[in-house]
Amino acid sequence: MVTVRFLKRLVLVCLAISKIGYANVNDQGVAVTIIKTTALYEIQLEAKNVSLARILEEISQKTAVKIHYSVLPLKPITATCAASDIEVLFRCLLGQTVDFVFHYHPVERTKELKLIPKDIWILGSSLAFCSLNNMDRKKASSNKSKGSKQENKTQRQLDDLFSQAKEGDSFQRRQAIIKLSERAPLHLEVMTDFLKQALIDEEPNIRAQALSSWVKRKEGNAEELIEGFLQDEAVEVRMMAVSLVSTKELLEFALGDSDRVVKKFAKNKLDKLKDKLGVDNE
Repeated sequence: MVTVRFLKRLVLVCLAISKIGYANVNDQGVAVTIIKTTALYEIQLEAKNVSLARILEEISQKTAVKIHYSVLPLKPITATCAASDIEVLFRCLLGQTVDFVFHYHPVERTKELKLIPKDIWILGSSLAFCSLNNMDRKKASSNKSKGSKQENKTQRQLDDLFSQAKEGDSFQRRQAIIKLSERAPLHLEVMTDFLKQALIDEEPNIRAQALSSWVKRKEGNAEELIEGFLQDEAVEVRMMAVSLVSTKELLEFALGDSDRVVKKFAKNKLDKLKDKLGVDNE
């Protein structure tokens, strides 16, 4: 059968890089290659001690697919993956527990278009790794003998991140906001003021990340803010808003979105919420 032949062609490898060579890895420690042989495509990924954010940026540059996410782990990654389907590649890179939404081109899905979607949303990425980040923070603060030095170092890092979040390209600014959201103390006035400005930024990715950070830091008026961003002009912002919705009413509101991907995402979340409420009410 066609499906069986297709599966046999899939190559899925996740190996320790110490066991293989790294001839094609660039100066930033990551390489993404697209190989075409007749009708078969294969994406090859090699990463050596590099952040997941940098890996996703490289994939985006090589494939032209837009990759959306809120929070990613900061710990460097070493991995090798190869597959003839980008969905399989992402499973190799991120594992089976992370949820995705793949948005393909509206035209007929040829093999080439199936290989490369238009957009990919990585959902709930902060939840999968938050325990690791929390452990790192606790370990860093447990050494009392370095208390004052650590505080000064932390303040300098925050100052640098605030500068990065206001300057540079969209990717650099977004990464700075993600790190600030993780590292800045809750209800820090300067952080709250910064997020207020980022929420009205002209860049959709910055608005989306600011919204995610605002809600996760519990800055206040989350539900009202989410409702407003469900009407944002940018799809990626509305997708982020739907990912943060926790009420049946707002999910039903999102079902009226003009974009079919947003509607589908909202419907999936609403169905899961109804199932959960049904179980809880029994």
